[in-house]
Amino acid sequence: MRLEEYLLIEEKKATTGTEDLHEIFFALSIAEYIQGNNQLNKVDNLTDLLSFIDSVKSKLGKKKETIEVVKRHIQDEFTSKQTSILTDAHKAGIIAIIEIMNGYNIKENDVTCVERVFGAGDSGTKIIADDKVTVKISSGDDTISVSLKYGTGQFNNLSIQLILKYLYGINIEKGILNEVYKTSYGKKAINNTLHYYISEINKMDWANNNLKLDDKIDYASYNKKSADIRNIYKGFYEHLSKSTKTIYLKSKEKINDAIDMFLGDGKSPIPTQDDYTTLLSYMVRAEKDTSYLYVAKGGKKTCFMPSQDAIRNHKIEIDIKAKERTGGSYKRDLDIRVDGDVIIQMDLNFRWAKGQFIGDYSHKGSKFEIDKSFDW
Repeated sequence: MRLEEYLLIEEKKATTGTEDLHEIFFALSIAEYIQGNNQLNKVDNLTDLLSFIDSVKSKLGKKKETIEVVKRHIQDEFTSKQTSILTDAHKAGIIAIIEIMNGYNIKENDVTCVERVFGAGDSGTKIIADDKVTVKISSGDDTISVSLKYGTGQFNNLSIQLILKYLYGINIEKGILNEVYKTSYGKKAINNTLHYYISEINKMDWANNNLKLDDKIDYASYNKKSADIRNIYKGFYEHLSKSTKTIYLKSKEKINDAIDMFLGDGKSPIPTQDDYTTLLSYMVRAEKDTSYLYVAKGGKKTCFMPSQDAIRNHKIEIDIKAKERTGGSYKRDLDIRVDGDVIIQMDLNFRWAKGQFIGDYSHKGSKFEIDKSFDW
């Protein structure tokens, strides 16, 4: 099989159940902790997992849905990836429930139920909660929403359109590259980078030279080519030499320069306090009047995120700072000040999420730090 054929097969492979299993294992870890049943970290196959689920059924909500999903993703013995998912979720679940109990000043028997959230909310879109924990307090039952991230965790899937609207006062119809390409400097930068990329891919060994594109094709025309052809060109990137990749990534800096020119042309209105408040609420996925617990990195990153109402009670300022560019992405650091102090640090990272020249740029941030001591 030649490389371009292999790349097409890879593109069509099904995704894994990482998110499903991570959120279920997290719920099971909390159910285990409040029951004192310390067996989950020993489970390594479907049969034992189903037995464990039955053993914590008094504290586990949505048991039927939970079993259906684990049966869909686990055949028999756990894969190494599934074991890693369990390890991360188990650590995160224990740390999270301890943080919840300390925050509410309650004991294990005050935690009445934990469940993974299945499906979408009333609006038909995925809600912020991945898991929910119900506790008994003096005023009655309270439910804590948990936003769970596997591994490092980050607030990365943000809309570039909304970021530009509220951070820069720029309204765009589609993607940022689409807008930048409308300028003379943007068109030149994007086309020159594409031309170099295609010319280098064309030098590689193809089974069918008739599939090769003209290395002078412009960006607008390239985007109209079939997904199969564009996926082949995307896939060949990993097979370029190190020196060629270095030159290519340097050429992408011209695209970053064009983005800088587009964002800093001085024609856009200065963002208002309402803009910053709206953007921060969006970035941290704030719910209207309730906070939620954010958990990532196996529980090493945890904090209660403020509600929209809490954010509105403070003065929000956002400083945009230059960041060393690596990998050809467009990057900026953000210092988010609350009442004058830097409370949150995030980054902007605009890049192709699905591979070189596939679609427009997406935001794929890798940094999120929040001062947990701040009293919202």
